[in-house]
Amino acid sequence: MEKFYMFNIIVSEGLKPRIERVVRRFFGKWMHISSRKNRGAYNIVVLEDKVKDHSLVDPLTAELKITEDMMDIEIAKAIEHARSLIRLSVGWRKGYVIGVRNHLDGLEIHPAYDVFMAWLGLNQLMKIHIPPHAVLVEKLFGGKYRVFCSGVKAGELFIPDDGCEVSTNIDHQRCMEYSGEKPERLNRNSMLQHINVARRFLDSLGKPDRVIVSFSGGKDSLVALDLAVKHYGAEHVEAIYVDTGVDFPSTRDYVKQMEEELGVTVYSAYAPVKEQLSTRGLPSKNNRWCTLLKTRAFKEKLREITRRDEKILVIVGDRDTESETRSRKPPVRRRKWYLEAAPIKQWSTLMVQLYIKMYELPLNPLYEAGFYRLGCYICPALTSLERRIMFEKLWSHINTLPWINEYFDLHCPGACPK
Repeated sequence: MEKFYMFNIIVSEGLKPRIERVVRRFFGKWMHISSRKNRGAYNIVVLEDKVKDHSLVDPLTAELKITEDMMDIEIAKAIEHARSLIRLSVGWRKGYVIGVRNHLDGLEIHPAYDVFMAWLGLNQLMKIHIPPHAVLVEKLFGGKYRVFCSGVKAGELFIPDDGCEVSTNIDHQRCMEYSGEKPERLNRNSMLQHINVARRFLDSLGKPDRVIVSFSGGKDSLVALDLAVKHYGAEHVEAIYVDTGVDFPSTRDYVKQMEEELGVTVYSAYAPVKEQLSTRGLPSKNNRWCTLLKTRAFKEKLREITRRDEKILVIVGDRDTESETRSRKPPVRRRKWYLEAAPIKQWSTLMVQLYIKMYELPLNPLYEAGFYRLGCYICPALTSLERRIMFEKLWSHINTLPWINEYFDLHCPGACPK
């Protein structure tokens, strides 16, 4: 089989040496340079022009224009901007449509931004009464979000990392009526193209002896798991879930549910975070000691269930918009004794949601409550949104969990009922 790349940069012979230098310096070997388009890849067409503007050609292709005076770092940033065009361009055509040239008025394209449909709980918090899939949210920097209702910018949402307060500035008159169509139907063809890229990417990795998915119970790892099942067959896919002892009980139940729904074996590994809290204290943003324990528990379980002579592929749900660190990682990482792959690296949260809706996958109930991201119930990465939902909607179910009061006393003193 011809070697396949997830990202394909198309350049003329005259520009090729210059782009090769930039790719080698900033991206390494995970971007391919060619002279023609690849229908099974994300294509970035580099054009030399005096005008520094970039545009989307189709759901998988973006054009970027460079000038003679641009420095290498500027070209690298232009490539990242082109990738974000593919990921973030959303328009309104009786519903939200991905991969369109003319995106929503007020939507800003930036490599670190993300877009997603509001979950039901977030809609309720913003006091918006149209269907959740009619509300699009763009995640910016510093806890700032833009809110669109039925394709029109309706205001802002502020979700600080610290504390438990969430503030909104919404023009509710713009959110009164909705007569659109379900986005999973409108975006089916575009999503099939993104899914094709992910599956062609998996094809390029050869035929592993074991396929193991890192499954946290979150939306991204759910899509990674279902994608693996559809690509390799449920009988050839296994998963590992790492329990820290301070996971939401509903997440543990959900993992068991998906094991049955998808027909895969999910091995449970244990990271003794709960046992070390009394001596190490609650994890913080600057000291996430729990992450090391979780990684170690995953690898120990992986060693336990596999043999050294097997060709092992570990599939993860990492995506670029989650963090700058993850965006810098290549889609394939060679570990000491296994291969790690991120087939949905290029996807936005909206694409993840569309996949889940297209295939009618059960969702972790914490999302419907309004969570943007999941983690342990003492996770320092939870924002004021998740904390507010925890004490406003979930408190009667979680108030007896170990360390929950200490966590809220630290992050939101006086916020929770005792």
